[in-house]
Amino acid sequence: MVDIDDHVLFFENYDDDDEVMEQLLGIQTKNPREFWPALLEKAICKLYSSKTMVIHSNPSMMVFHITGWMPEIIEITEDTNIEYLWQRIIQNYNDDNILINLETKEYDPTSDFGVNEYKLGKFRHQNTNIELNYYYNVIKLVDLEKVRLLLMKNPVGSNHARTYDPLEFDEYTNKKILDALDWPEDELNSNGISIAIWDDILKYCSAVHLNWSPSVYHYHTSVHSKRLVPEGMYDPASVLWNHEYCIENMPQVVLKIPPHEEDFEVRIVFERHITSF
Repeated sequence: MVDIDDHVLFFENYDDDDEVMEQLLGIQTKNPREFWPALLEKAICKLYSSKTMVIHSNPSMMVFHITGWMPEIIEITEDTNIEYLWQRIIQNYNDDNILINLETKEYDPTSDFGVNEYKLGKFRHQNTNIELNYYYNVIKLVDLEKVRLLLMKNPVGSNHARTYDPLEFDEYTNKKILDALDWPEDELNSNGISIAIWDDILKYCSAVHLNWSPSVYHYHTSVHSKRLVPEGMYDPASVLWNHEYCIENMPQVVLKIPPHEEDFEVRIVFERHITSF
């Protein structure tokens, strides 16, 4: 939980008549009377101790903190069972159990893929337009007989990836692809939305970020505790009281698993209540 007040920042801007106007600093909806997105953004910045609006996190944790959907990060390596991964995510996607984001690889000057530096320190692959060290939202998954596709969105830009080429498929297959995607054709490959081939996109990705609906976990419990601070012993300058280095005085939890016949999954999430910023 994060405590915030209802104050938001404004800055001076100019309208079409060059009159000074105050404009909300932060995200907002089309309704100028709605302030909740800015308050949500303020809470997220406080959660990540960011006073500059620059947040170092990943989609799994961001979605978790906003929605409560459980995070999971699957690294893509040579040992990853890609077939199992695909079947797992498409089945749970169709059952409305997960949200999916893709993390692309970092820039590697020794890579075989051609790369363009379109901004200082920002890189894209020449042929596919896929940005490096970046995250893409997955909107839809499609499994056809000849190809596996996903519809994905560049969350902050208008450029789109290019791994799907209609010329590589016959007219019948292309029609099946568009019918299966069920997306307005004039919006495809625009506003950051693009069709990508699963096998191709994985060449550029380092991880798949999932968020699981709490509804898939039939049993859950919460434990509330606080850091133990013996009277007269707290020394903020000591490394022993820095939670990044020492867990001696942090809450301790014992998890006991009773005898069982079937395999099951246990997920543990630790949260903290932030009051100061």
